[in-house]
Amino acid sequence: MTTGSNDSSSGAGRKRRKGSGPPGDTPGERPCVTYWLRGPEFVIEHIEASAGVVLPTEQIGMHLFAVCPGAANVLGPILARAWASGLPSLTLLPAQTATGPRPFTCIPQRDATGAVTGLICMLADPKPATAIPAPPPDRASAVTVFPPSADTAATLDEMLQLAAGEVQTALQAAGVEIDLVSQEEPSVLICEVAVGTTAGLVEHRILPHGSLSRLVLTRNAPLRLFQEEIYATAGAYRGPQAIRHLNMQAWLGVPIIVAGMPIGVIIAYRLDDCAAFSMQDEMTLARFATSLGLAIAGVRLRTDRAALQHRQRALGQLLDALPAYIMETDAQHRIIYMNTKFFNVSNYQMGETLPFATSAPHPFWQRLDTHEAYRWCDLPAARAWMDGADVDEILISRVLTTGQEVTFLAKAHPVRDTGGQITSIIVVMVDITPQRQAERAALEHATLMEAVIQGMQDGVVIYDAAGIPLRYNPAYLRMLGWEAAGIDPLTLTQAERGAIYDMHGPTGEPLTREQWPLFQALAGAQTTAVPLSIRRVDGERLVVSITASPLYAPLTGALFGAVGIFRDMTAHERLEQMREEFINIASHELRTPLTSLVLANHILQIRLQRLVDSKDLLPLTNDMAVQMKRMNRLVNNMLDLTSLTGGHFIITVHPADLAQVVRETVAEQRSISKRTIILTGAAAPIMATIDAPRISQVLTNLLVNALDHSPLESTVEVRVAAQGDGVRVAVRDHGSGIPPDQLAQIFQRFGALLTSRPAGDAGASMSGLGFGLYLAHAIIRAHGGSITAESAVGRGSSFQFVIPLTPPQGGA
Repeated sequence: MTTGSNDSSSGAGRKRRKGSGPPGDTPGERPCVTYWLRGPEFVIEHIEASAGVVLPTEQIGMHLFAVCPGAANVLGPILARAWASGLPSLTLLPAQTATGPRPFTCIPQRDATGAVTGLICMLADPKPATAIPAPPPDRASAVTVFPPSADTAATLDEMLQLAAGEVQTALQAAGVEIDLVSQEEPSVLICEVAVGTTAGLVEHRILPHGSLSRLVLTRNAPLRLFQEEIYATAGAYRGPQAIRHLNMQAWLGVPIIVAGMPIGVIIAYRLDDCAAFSMQDEMTLARFATSLGLAIAGVRLRTDRAALQHRQRALGQLLDALPAYIMETDAQHRIIYMNTKFFNVSNYQMGETLPFATSAPHPFWQRLDTHEAYRWCDLPAARAWMDGADVDEILISRVLTTGQEVTFLAKAHPVRDTGGQITSIIVVMVDITPQRQAERAALEHATLMEAVIQGMQDGVVIYDAAGIPLRYNPAYLRMLGWEAAGIDPLTLTQAERGAIYDMHGPTGEPLTREQWPLFQALAGAQTTAVPLSIRRVDGERLVVSITASPLYAPLTGALFGAVGIFRDMTAHERLEQMREEFINIASHELRTPLTSLVLANHILQIRLQRLVDSKDLLPLTNDMAVQMKRMNRLVNNMLDLTSLTGGHFIITVHPADLAQVVRETVAEQRSISKRTIILTGAAAPIMATIDAPRISQVLTNLLVNALDHSPLESTVEVRVAAQGDGVRVAVRDHGSGIPPDQLAQIFQRFGALLTSRPAGDAGASMSGLGFGLYLAHAIIRAHGGSITAESAVGRGSSFQFVIPLTPPQGGA
């Protein structure tokens, strides 16, 4: 506090305005002397006195003890305590000195850094006690004591409003403002309340309270200003124009201190011609600030306690909602917290002391692997306490009264105080029973799949995403000779295995690594029953059918590998080759006698026609001719089949009238079968580039198939129609139909078809080797067309083929 600041309340140093005067002018008020002391040596730097007291100005520079003879024993400890305490004020009523009892008050003054630089001491008139009447209560002692009672429900704003009103009355101030330091931002001042004539202007901070409040907080000491001192002090912060406009004459600010820390400022001010605030006013406000600080601390404590209780309730609800079982024990192993889940699964009681130090078995916690009862000292909480460290991922289980076993993943964490001592143990458990059940189910499934793979007669190989084989089943090792050679193929590189396998395609061409079905599956392609040639370790070549599938992760859908199934088709291919050789030989062997029979039957028919009594024999020769034609067609189909499988089947296309080919074929089948065949759409010529005999062969096979599998009295329809750049030929019957499981196989090689005729038809059934439809499919594909079939059991069948009018390049 500067000397000028002290002069602001001095009666000698400044002429007072009319109608104002020092507090000592008030009748009945006890005169006093105020000393400004400098430094810890307590040297008097300035003196001011109320009216009626002669100023002992010659005492400036002396010790206060010398001014008050005989008071050293009393004042010395008081001054030292005031200097070191940091309290806003220290008052003794009265102070016993050599001249008698005197009311004595000390107020520390601080610099900008908050350090104490001096004391303001107020002593009563040094007249003998017998000559001084008992002093009336001053304004400071008349102020209502704060804080309110402990059970008050007053809010901070209500308490501050009440406090500001009482300060305004006690100090006869025009207005009062209370600024508190923000708890979130300690450097921010918040105007919590403003009472007085200029309260409405505080929102805009026109008054200098904000800047002067900061000055009070910086000094951590009261500040009294009068008239021009206000302008000079505030002008450095806000400029004096607003202050002059408001005509502020006196300003007093005192810090609100709690536990040695300033939490705000309480301000009083006067306007117009009011008197300056006195030292007694400062003492009054300082005493009030001390009580107000305690009240504010009490309200905040109550508010913080309520907020803490709310947070505790919210935390309890949160912990109950978590999918975890939580318990906390204190240093004496007493349970101080359990959430509902932990209580339900353990039936422990709050406050129960758990015997963690004993080695006795726990009544229900068990080890997961052996189902042996845990000892109390081996539980996670006990281990965390003894080891002083976290205990992570301990699997424990218990059997409920329902017989269900539940499994928990338990963790324990020691909580320490600031000194590093363990104060409690927190145990957190998570129910992993569903995961364990899923793992057990997955293990059982994996065991079952392993047994299936191990027992399969087909070879199985599994690759990872990088194309590295992970495992083979025994059938694979036997099939490719690894087992007999005693070599583990996983020990070889991909290049070494590729050189041994020497894989070839269906037509004998060598395959690159990227063309292998398994590596195509690693690229996301699905291959099914691909016939390939592969070499065993001993050099023997096998024909295998490979089905390869990509493997995808069930959750992410990412490709993580591929599986291949190898089926040894070598014996099957040999049988097929033998069958084709047999068919080829049989066809050639049958063709020669069949040709002789046809020729002999033709000669016999000519001769019988010349005989008069041979009319009964001619129908027999005609039936013989029909059956020999059918046998001839069968032999031709067999020869075509061997040519097709051997890669020697060709067609020769020429421009021809497709309609005429259809008409001639239908007429021939009418003559042979003596059945009704209806032809539509073939009246006009249809020119196309085709192999006419082969197209006739296709239509003949379809007609024979329709006639053989439909009632004798039923009709067969043949329809010819243009379709885009081609022509469609359809054959429909009204026979027994084809079952769905056979419909998908009728165009395969040796796809024998057997259907029953309706009851009463000649011939109980018709059967065939499936040559006709297989050859028909091959011939139409060679023309660049397609052939399909539709059928329903009991409703007949429809076969249709579509060929282009001009076959694609290379089709011939």
